Formats: sequence, C-alpha cells, structure tokens
Amino acid sequence: MKRRKAGKERKKELYELVKSEKKLQRREYMSFLERISEASSMTADISGDFCITLAGQNCMVVRNYRSISEYTVSKIRLKTSHNELIVEGAALQLEYSMEEELKIRGKITRIEFPSGTEGA
Repeated sequence: MKRRKAGKERKKELYELVKSEKKLQRREYMSFLERISEASSMTADISGDFCITLAGQNCMVVRNYRSISEYTVSKIRLKTSHNELIVEGAALQLEYSMEEELKIRGKITRIEFPSGTEGA
C-alpha cells in the first residue's frame, strides 16, 4: 500500500516538474516573440525601406534588401539602403534569394539592427 502511494506521489512530482518546465519554455518563447515584435516594430524607424516578416521562430522573409554581406549556418548579415540586418541562429539557410526578396529558414534566435551603420 505504501509503495502504491509513493508511486502516485512520485508521478505527481514528475507531472509538476514537467508542467513547470513547459511553463518556463513557454515564458522563454514568449520573451523571444516580444523581443522580435519590438525589433520588427522599430524597422520603419531604423531601416527606412526594408520589411521583415516572421513565421514563428523558423522562417523569415526579408523584402527590399540590397545585398548579402555574410552567410554562414549561424549568421546571415544583410545590407539595406540605410542599415544592416543581422540574423543569428542555428542551421540557417537561404530557401530562396531573388532581387528584392529572400527567405531564411532555420532556428532564428536573434535579429539585430546595428546602430550607426550606413548602406553602400
């Protein structure tokens, strides 16, 4: 009888542990989304004419960029008419790249608009 009760208590502890871990992951993901939201709302003020569209944490479309200045699996640096856009993450790849639009796939962990940069 004590074993059964101990087993139930252990299951409850494990359930609570998993539940709290999921809450933490959700909180971290929401924090990531908030940072992305802030960054994307600043694009009109900072960059002038380029536009980014995010689909979750694994897909990003950039419109009206000028050129790709760096491309690795962990970092993609783009030049825009007035700034730079740096995308960092893991397993990043360009799904397509056209004259005015490109699509980035992979686990996007950071988007940065370095201050004080000028487009060429």
